[in-house]
Amino acid sequence: MNADWSVKTKVASELARRAGKAILEVYASRFTVRFKGPDDPVTDADLRAQEVIVEGLSRAFPEDGIVSEESPVSDEARRRPGVWYVDPLDGTGEFVAHTGEFSVIIGLLEEGLPKLGVIYRPIEDVLYTGVRDETAWITRGNDHRRTWVSAAALPTQLRFAVSRSHRHPLIDTIKARLGEVKEIPYGSVGAKIGLLISGEADAYVEPSHTIRASGMSAGRKRFCEEPAAL
Repeated sequence: MNADWSVKTKVASELARRAGKAILEVYASRFTVRFKGPDDPVTDADLRAQEVIVEGLSRAFPEDGIVSEESPVSDEARRRPGVWYVDPLDGTGEFVAHTGEFSVIIGLLEEGLPKLGVIYRPIEDVLYTGVRDETAWITRGNDHRRTWVSAAALPTQLRFAVSRSHRHPLIDTIKARLGEVKEIPYGSVGAKIGLLISGEADAYVEPSHTIRASGMSAGRKRFCEEPAAL
C-alpha cells in the first residue's frame, strides 16, 4: 500500500474506532429514539458518531467532500474529486433493539470510483479495511490478517447473509434456482459485509432499489441488474 493510502486508511480506521466508542457510551445508557421518517430511527449515538467522523475527516483532508447520512446532502461536497461517504451508525434499528449487529461505515470515492472502505463493529471490536486493487484486512485486537473471498464452488455449499428485519421475494427466487442454501439472518449492511470478509458467509443478497443482487462465490463477484439474469 502506498503512503497516501496508508495514511487515509489509518485516519479512517482511527475515526471509526473513536465513533464506535461514542456509540457504545450511548448504548450503555438510557437513550431516546427519534424518527426521521417511517421506520427510520435516529439516536444520540448516530449524531455523536457523525460529529467524531466528520470533524476528523474535515481536519485531516480539508480538500475532500464529505457526505454523511445524518447531514443534509451537499451537492458542492459531491463535486469534489475526493468524497468521503459516512454512515456513522449503520443499523440504528439493531442498535435500538440491542442486538449488537450494528457498525460504522466510512468509504472514499475518488473521481467517482470507490477507493477505500472501513467497517468497524463496536460490540466485537473488529475492524475491516480495504483499498481498491489491494488486500483487505481484518483486525481483532492484536490479530491483523488478510482476507480472501469464499472458495465455495457448489451452490449447495453457499451460505447467504440476508436481512434480519425484512425479506424480499428475490431471495426465494435465487434459492429456487440454486437449490438448498443456508440463510444467515443478520443485522446491518456493514455487519453482513463483515460476515463475507471473515468467511462466515459466502454471499450477501440485498434486493434494494440501487442494488438488485450481489454475491461472492469461488473467488468471483457477480452483479445482476434484473432477477431474470439469475
